[in-house]
Amino acid sequence: MTKGGPSNATNLVLFYIYQQAVEHYDIGMASAATLLTLAALMALTALSFRTMANREGGP
Repeated sequence: MTKGGPSNATNLVLFYIYQQAVEHYDIGMASAATLLTLAALMALTALSFRTMANREGGP
């Protein structure tokens, strides 16, 4: 709605990826940002699973 607001204050990662891919035609930068986002989400998921397993007394 605000396209990132004043000085990209409200710019989200997914909107940044969209901007790079569609508006700037920089597919390489969009792909790199996508892979980094995916890696961060996978790390957070693994941490979450490990924390839940420790609370339940699992391995």
